[in-house]
Amino acid sequence: MRDDQLPLKQPGELDEQQMVRLSHERFIPVSQFRIYRHSLYELVEVHWHEFFELAFILGGEGVHLFNGRAYPLTRGSLFLLTPTDIHALEPAAGSKLELFNVIFSEAMMEEEVGRLLFRGFEDHHILFDEDAIERVEGEFQRLWAESHEQRAGHRLLIYNTLQRLLVDVARSAVSGNAKNGQPPAQHQKLHKALIYLHHHYREPVTLHSVADQVALSPNYFSECFRSATGVTFQHYLQSLRLRFAKSLLSVSSLPVTDICYAAGFQTLSHFERAFRREFGHSPTTWRATLLTDANQLQAMSS
Repeated sequence: MRDDQLPLKQPGELDEQQMVRLSHERFIPVSQFRIYRHSLYELVEVHWHEFFELAFILGGEGVHLFNGRAYPLTRGSLFLLTPTDIHALEPAAGSKLELFNVIFSEAMMEEEVGRLLFRGFEDHHILFDEDAIERVEGEFQRLWAESHEQRAGHRLLIYNTLQRLLVDVARSAVSGNAKNGQPPAQHQKLHKALIYLHHHYREPVTLHSVADQVALSPNYFSECFRSATGVTFQHYLQSLRLRFAKSLLSVSSLPVTDICYAAGFQTLSHFERAFRREFGHSPTTWRATLLTDANQLQAMSS
């Protein structure tokens, strides 16, 4: 991907009616992995992907809008995006953001690494300290060299280097009280189902289809799911879709109808009822409240 293939726009000119969705078929149709080195001078508009993205900032400063939250970017910043995440990048005024950008499919992630990474809804956004920056940058340099030189064994080295980086990301999110060791087989299957659900919830998934993914009967899977999460499968699925829709409402001006279907809901009436029940307002009212609050803050700071 060249820099001119990124969804670039000037600040203030973002047309969210044309929000970009980066497809697996376009960017990693065969290899399942690509690495790029970018120099960004202007806004990369709000978008989301059908694949994973791992980025490491080499230099410059800027802001990363990540699921509705703003994170400062500087040398040593790293972030991991999943197919559920929405984001935008903006270099600071007069600054150039330099970064390595790795995109890869789910097939490039070990199942155990996925279990470590996706324990909940946390964003994976890290700022490494000076001692770690050189080591992490070296890993990305290795990915770059192996991908471009393609010497004997390069695929194996790329795969293993990527796993090391992903484990580093996972460790940053693990508390000191986290337990080590392998969970029972039943829990492994449930965790695999949760990972699958987190990556496919915008599709027409059902309890039966997810149970099939982990080779459990629908009734048994439903019981295990509720016991482990405290909620039904349908409630959990709907919460994922509502979270995605709320992020889109907060960072875009896409029509509510488009957001409804992008989040995986089949009808607008169902989406609006579910949103009101979860957040206390209709999607339109909730977005209007955000805009009012933003305008008031801008007026106070001017």
